[in-house]
This record gives sequence, structure tokens and C-alpha cells, in this order.
Amino acid sequence: MGTGYLWETERTTVAPTAPPDGQEGPAEGTVWQGTVAIPVPRTSSIITVQLVTPAVEFADDYRGVLLGSHAR
Repeated sequence: MGTGYLWETERTTVAPTAPPDGQEGPAEGTVWQGTVAIPVPRTSSIITVQLVTPAVEFADDYRGVLLGSHAR
């Protein structure tokens, strides 16, 4: 694998569900977000791939997918 950039974070965001009874404002949930950026050697282009999931417990697996090192 050549030179590239991996950025990842966990963040709280609005969940696509109704808030629990008695709660004001939208429901919230935690998501894992990973981004890979890879320069294209012969041009000035950059390829960017981003993956966002609420399955935070599988962050290692998703990181592997972004890096191309997932188990087969």
C-alpha cells in the first residue's frame, strides 16, 4: 500500500428514530466514521472513501475494509 491518510472518529449525532417518551429534542446515537484519502501518483487527484456506521463495536473490521486488509 502506498502513501495515504486515514482519519477516524466516534461522534454523537441525531439518530433516525423518534425520541424516547418525555425527551425533548431528537434522539441521539454514536457513530463511527472513517475516511481514507489516497493521492493518485500521476495526477493531482485524490481518491476519498468514507464509511459511517452506528455499529461502533465493529470499528476494527470497518477500518480493515477501508485499508483493504479485511479477512477473506
